[in-house]
Amino acid sequence: MRSDVDLRARLRLAGATGADQALPLAPLPETLLQATLDELVGETLIAREADRVQVATPTDADVRAERERLDGIGGGRDRTEALLRALGADSSELDEAALRRAKVKVFLDANLDSAPIDDTEIERIYTSGEHPFLGQDLEDVREAMRVWLMRRAALAAAQRWVEVLSSRTVVSRPAEDTP
Repeated sequence: MRSDVDLRARLRLAGATGADQALPLAPLPETLLQATLDELVGETLIAREADRVQVATPTDADVRAERERLDGIGGGRDRTEALLRALGADSSELDEAALRRAKVKVFLDANLDSAPIDDTEIERIYTSGEHPFLGQDLEDVREAMRVWLMRRAALAAAQRWVEVLSSRTVVSRPAEDTP
């Protein structure tokens, strides 16, 4: 729904601005709305697949962790709650999003190759210069780089799942001017 897209986009903006800044209540850029729509479509596709194959069910702790992540995206629990009040939205909307995100995480964790990134791969990427740690000593950033590479691999795998699921599922998108 457009309201879901709007809420998630405003949540991101609320977290991107400082706590001392006004809540993002002005009209949103179309590019942000489109990117948010793409994110929510991907989440929904993977969550539906997770329900279909029933590989694993998220625990209450998984759902709480995702709710905390959503609050973090919004700049913290207080700022997120203030945004919800300003928009006339209910906290249950984020609880539903947290459940969907928890399903996605459990599904991806069960379906991703979680082999650790070895030092040879880290050294190869470091030498290539295709990383955000330019100008830093390898030994100072080795573990941070390992985490970055694991996250990058997880994101790429999630994107592949979205592509596969999009090809198997009819995804209707609104006209360009109404994300």
